[in-house]
This record gives sequence, C-alpha cells and structure tokens, in this order.
Amino acid sequence: MTEMTQQYLSPAYVDEFIQWVIASNKKLPRASSSKTKLPCTYCSATESTTWRPGPCGPGSLCNKCGVMYMDSGKRNRQIDLIMSKGTAMWVRKDQSCWLWKEEKEAPCTDPRVSAWLTREKIRNRLTRELNPAPMKRQRV
Repeated sequence: MTEMTQQYLSPAYVDEFIQWVIASNKKLPRASSSKTKLPCTYCSATESTTWRPGPCGPGSLCNKCGVMYMDSGKRNRQIDLIMSKGTAMWVRKDQSCWLWKEEKEAPCTDPRVSAWLTREKIRNRLTRELNPAPMKRQRV
C-alpha cells in the first residue's frame, strides 16, 4: 500500500499538480457589465473593469469616463453634464484654452439621464424662485 502511495505522490507528480492548480486559479482581469445592465451615459460602453459614479448617479460611468469626470487632488474634471436649452449636453474641457465646449447630447432615452434632467429642471426652478435677482435701486 505504501508503494502505491509513494508512486502517486512522486515529486514530479506533485509539481505537475501544483502547476495545474496555479494555472487554473489565476485571476484574469475581467470586464464587468454594470449592475443596472445599462451602458455608460457618456461613451455607451457596456463593459468596464469598474463602474464609477457620475452626474446621473452611482455606476453610471465606465472606468475611463469616470476618471475624466472625477475631480480630486491634482486632477481637474475634464467632462461634465450640463443642461443646455432644455436638453442634457455633455461638455469637455478644451486642453489648449481650458474652456468648456459642448461635445454631444446625452441620450435622453436612458432613464438615468432623464431623471438627472428632471432634477436639474426642478433645481433651476427652485433657484430662480428662492433666490430672485436683486431689485434695482431707485434714485430719490
């Protein structure tokens, strides 16, 4: 019985088995789809290594667009979502002059973008109503 056990547990067999375990357990970087199964609101990517928060809520931007959107430390925001003439519009910071330029219209069929647009309209209306423009002084 010991001879059979030694035969099956030879160093070459153990090394081969260890190599097989290591090869089968290697974790390859995988792209994952968003939890909501909706594409990135900026570039329409459906798979990303990680999903980042954007103006439309958590997990609405893929990794690449989320890094361009975030504003932290030395990195300034490079893209943003604004409301222009009643529609949602993506703007990008021009690297040569650091001005914001309209790039493309956001897909209003996406429920996250339409919810953001509704919140922006309400926020703008409340800002106008609660913070009216200062009245002009009349000369006496």
